[in-house]
Amino acid sequence: MIAKWTFFLVISASIALALALGCQTYNFEPVTPLAVSQTTQTRTITARQDKANTMLVFDRSGSLTLPIDSTVPACRLDGGAGTCGQTTDDCPVACVTRDRAIKSAMNTFLTNSGTVARLGMITFPSTSNECAPGTVRVDIPTLSDDATLNAKAAQINAILAASSPAGGTPTSASLALLASYPGLQDPNILNTYVLVTDGVPNCNAANPNDACNPYPNPACQCTIVSSGGGDACCPYPPPNPQPNPYRRLGCLDQDTTVGTMANLRTSRTIRGFVLGVGDETLGNGTTLNAMAEAGGFPRACPNGTNAECGTNNPCITATRKCTREYYQAGSPQDLANALEAIRGLLVGDPCTFTLNDTPSDPLLLAVLVNNQSVARGPDTWAYLSTVPPKVVFAPTGAICNQLKNSTPSNPVILEFRILQT
Repeated sequence: MIAKWTFFLVISASIALALALGCQTYNFEPVTPLAVSQTTQTRTITARQDKANTMLVFDRSGSLTLPIDSTVPACRLDGGAGTCGQTTDDCPVACVTRDRAIKSAMNTFLTNSGTVARLGMITFPSTSNECAPGTVRVDIPTLSDDATLNAKAAQINAILAASSPAGGTPTSASLALLASYPGLQDPNILNTYVLVTDGVPNCNAANPNDACNPYPNPACQCTIVSSGGGDACCPYPPPNPQPNPYRRLGCLDQDTTVGTMANLRTSRTIRGFVLGVGDETLGNGTTLNAMAEAGGFPRACPNGTNAECGTNNPCITATRKCTREYYQAGSPQDLANALEAIRGLLVGDPCTFTLNDTPSDPLLLAVLVNNQSVARGPDTWAYLSTVPPKVVFAPTGAICNQLKNSTPSNPVILEFRILQT
């Protein structure tokens, strides 16, 4: 697709006339792209619409009874090679389990940062079935005053503290609930979720991979650990007549989960953070990276430094992406650091805006402020080719001041028009 440009071209009547007139200077000025392939993103900015709508999505599966760091000596059974928390919550107080770490870190976060966004909560699986999708436990509020937000944060904290780990990890079906959730449908506000999980997704009865057909089936990637050894997804392989209830439910559900998250981002403009807790997520980086990419908030290092990616997470300078694109917590302090990093992104910069689409060329991006096209420049705005891309208004410029001083009665309407070839 060719962008529309306005220019003036004078064709001389004769070579002699052209020579007589001498060299001429003509304007070559880009105008707002208008074409059928154009995508338009509109934001109405007011002081009261600044905070994000954020659903906290908690994995409450049975594996949360395991230590967050299984190498800690206090987590060993009788000083041996075995690890506590395998079947019950039997870890001593000195051993920090994944569940204890999450509850402690979230207590601090919700107490100190409860007003960072309009927060709601989903937990999964449902208590009625070990593979049932999650349910909304706390709705996202419609008001943004501190009293309302603090009350919601306290409600989330109390419910989370009282919940016990049990069941599987139906991540895909639980996230699919967000597509039609009313509290995440405002186009003028950042709609997002924070997935806190200690494992990889499973519990998909429609998983195309069957652990028993063929047997063994390497495509299944069984996510269940058998205490007695063997294949926990197909413990009674054919022709044994005994049932294998986890032949599909136990298989890794990466493709469906990544597809669900990508659909939320592209079709509903609902973007998500992925926060992995403990050994299992650390050992499944490929799956968690794919989920972070699909969610829309992968960890990036636009300046090419390791510091942008966190501890033990090198920046890949060639791609400007972190080695682990998801947030990983292997200790309570890691978890606190990850939540703080996410908090900073939720608060955001009132003069920085994330684009839903990436221009095929930065020149094919037009920015309109209150229906007036504004050319990029040091005093107006700049385009950042990060992942995802952003438009940043000059911190000391007039537009940024307008955004900071906007009110419900005096909003600022932003429009980002993008052409893709």
